[in-house]
Amino acid sequence: MMYLLLVLLNIILAFSLFSWKRQICEITKQISENKKLRISLSNKQIEKLAGIINEKKHLEQKTNIQIIQEKEQLKHSIANISHDLRTPLTSIQGYLTLLKDCEDKEEQEHYFSVIQAKTDYLTELVQIFYDLSLIESDDYILGIEKIDVNRIVTDCLINKYNELKELSPTIKIENAPVWITGNAVACKRIIDNLVTNAIRYSNDYIEIVMDADGIFTVKNTTSELKI
Repeated sequence: MMYLLLVLLNIILAFSLFSWKRQICEITKQISENKKLRISLSNKQIEKLAGIINEKKHLEQKTNIQIIQEKEQLKHSIANISHDLRTPLTSIQGYLTLLKDCEDKEEQEHYFSVIQAKTDYLTELVQIFYDLSLIESDDYILGIEKIDVNRIVTDCLINKYNELKELSPTIKIENAPVWITGNAVACKRIIDNLVTNAIRYSNDYIEIVMDADGIFTVKNTTSELKI
């Protein structure tokens, strides 16, 4: 009787070992194939281990997706920065060419003033990009202050005068300061991006409005957006 019991226990143990070995092989295969782990044996410890591995794999996938998105965003940001810097540089080069062949004093002074304005704008852009790099750092504290957003909009429109005049935009801005609480650098960047995109993608209509309540609106028609 004891002998039969030992034989039975050995058979059960052998079957259990075989089942565990088979489960381990299946888990190894699922891990190598980067699949979500599925457990056939009813064992709390193995189920817990599989849950931990699945959670780590899920976090790894999320991290990889985030890295890809950040790379794409970086490419887009670099493209935008290149465009923003190229515009005033191209204008400066053009006016330098005109200045080289110009002998009229008044025209020379006009070209010098335009070049100076474009140079100042280019310097401001570089400073904005530097400030933005600081904003994105973890230890940066965004400063909040009282700012005249109407002044920011006006400066932006002046800097983009040559681009805007070809589109004959409808512009409605206040004749007095419009005070809001915010960050001047961030507001400048947002407003500049909105106006730049409107110019870039507009067919023939742009409307820019800055009202007394601090609401800034940009409208434009375009044929490049597809639904």
